[in-house]
Amino acid sequence: MLRVKRKLNDAEKWRAFVQGDHFAGLRHALREDPFSNRAVTRPRGYPGDAILLDMTCRIVGPTETTSTIGKMAFEATTNARAAGRCAPERCASLSSLTLLQRRSTDLE
Repeated sequence: MLRVKRKLNDAEKWRAFVQGDHFAGLRHALREDPFSNRAVTRPRGYPGDAILLDMTCRIVGPTETTSTIGKMAFEATTNARAAGRCAPERCASLSSLTLLQRRSTDLE
């Protein structure tokens, strides 16, 4: 639904909508999600760091201190496994393959 609204509005109207008070509750709930919070705050200075990718593949998940809303949001935002885009074993094998390729390049 939000995707449709974004496509129907120009950038200025969309920015005003998401920064408005009516959107504050959802914005706050998404920040309780460890995945969304990490994507926004970029603690390592760039998007898509290793921990964020591990969260996408469900190798790393919410901690015990994550709120119930945060856990629910994490479940919704990282539902890639259910969509078949990423399974932990596939991510692990991809990481291993990448590492092996780097090592073989270093040896040449």
